[in-house]
Amino acid sequence: METYLRDGLPLFFARFSLGLATLLGLGFATAQADTVLVTNSGSNTVTMYDQTGAFRGNFTTTGSAPKGIALTDSGNILVANSGSNTITQYTQDGTAQGAFVSSNLSLPYGLAVSTSGNLFVGNLGGATVAEFDPSGAFVGNFITGLLGPSSLAIAANGNLFVCEAGNLSLSEYDPSGVLVRTYSSTFFVFGVAFTTSGNILSTDFNNNEIEQYTPDGTFVNNLVTTNLNGPYGIAFGSSGNIYVANTNTANITQYLPDGTYVSTFDTTGLSLPQSLLVIVAPNVTASPGNQTVNPGSPALFTATASNHPVIQWQRQVHGAGAFGNLTNSANYAGVNTTTLTVLNPQAAMSGDVFRCIFWNLDGTVLSAEAALVVNGLPGGAPLITKPPKNTTVQATQTASFTVAATGSPPLKYTWKKNGVPLKKGGRVYAATTPTLLVKRVIFQDAGAYSVTVSNPFGAITSAKVRLTVVPNRIITKPAGGIGGRIIP
Repeated sequence: METYLRDGLPLFFARFSLGLATLLGLGFATAQADTVLVTNSGSNTVTMYDQTGAFRGNFTTTGSAPKGIALTDSGNILVANSGSNTITQYTQDGTAQGAFVSSNLSLPYGLAVSTSGNLFVGNLGGATVAEFDPSGAFVGNFITGLLGPSSLAIAANGNLFVCEAGNLSLSEYDPSGVLVRTYSSTFFVFGVAFTTSGNILSTDFNNNEIEQYTPDGTFVNNLVTTNLNGPYGIAFGSSGNIYVANTNTANITQYLPDGTYVSTFDTTGLSLPQSLLVIVAPNVTASPGNQTVNPGSPALFTATASNHPVIQWQRQVHGAGAFGNLTNSANYAGVNTTTLTVLNPQAAMSGDVFRCIFWNLDGTVLSAEAALVVNGLPGGAPLITKPPKNTTVQATQTASFTVAATGSPPLKYTWKKNGVPLKKGGRVYAATTPTLLVKRVIFQDAGAYSVTVSNPFGAITSAKVRLTVVPNRIITKPAGGIGGRIIP
């Protein structure tokens, strides 16, 4: 089953404007630098801003004292609602998918998703970090006996960092839950992020500082000390700039990687802002290749992109102009994964074209297109098997040229005279079929004729052949009908 959309893009774009289109080497893209999501515990909302700080609207208004926020591998967004002890899941267009987790929670604050897709939740009221699998099923308490676990973050090495407001510290645990080290602080630590070099940044809520540590726990410096007031959430943008949510003044401040103040966001929609999530537009890292299979044998197309986008495979029926979104069915599997399987390709599908669309709140990219060829059929690029031949006709008679070709349908024929395409009309018939007809020829019709045969896989042009026009020969007869002569 296929759903055709305007321009082949998700309806999501009717709601969120994503800026100008740019043609990339691997596909088509629309994007902006960053989309910053902010949980607002004071208004039960999640608001959106671009990298300049401009307010883009509400992502959702259905929260309940929302605290933590995280992105899943499938591109969905999770929000921790401390007021209702639930984790709600949203699609990228802000549509709520219901409670992702509703048990084993007690004042859920921080969220973090591991490389395996498991979700970790800091339970401020339960003194635990609970673990859930990618479906939301409870795995167990990953860490117990904590003092006010709030924000969480996972480093590149897979270690989990836990901000413990109750003992004024930031603690690091390995993937098995063993404590690695504790980073001391002077007051409440509510946010943590990592530089590209692996250093750790943590927010000091009381002293209005951003502290920096090396991976071995050595204190480096207070990276940021200006324009902070109750710093809570912290996140890096795609350029390396730092975003900080200031709860006390209800604003978001932005800094260069060296800690230099850049700007303060528009405060529209902010009310006790806490956690931040930066969405960066996807980038195609691998496009699918053309596939040739036997009838009934599955064909696999694979494409990948960065930044955990939503995935949608599309098909263009050969000869049709529009791409249509595919759904999982008896004919297709994996339409929302990196690998699409065409389960039962048949003759009629030879020449169909497939592509993958990757999208999120910050932009969309299209993979390069790939064609399906089914063996045992006329397939692939056109091949002329019987070229047109030179022909000579008398003036006022009909001239014809015929070509035979194979290739994946549909085959398109373009006849030319002296290199210029012919158009049907007047005395020219069937200028786009295997046989060209020129009726009631005149001397000016003489010349070099050729035909180009094309399809989605390529094109081929025949050698030029000559049309020669000779005078019409008329036989005259004397009275009585005997004898006569030919007038040239």
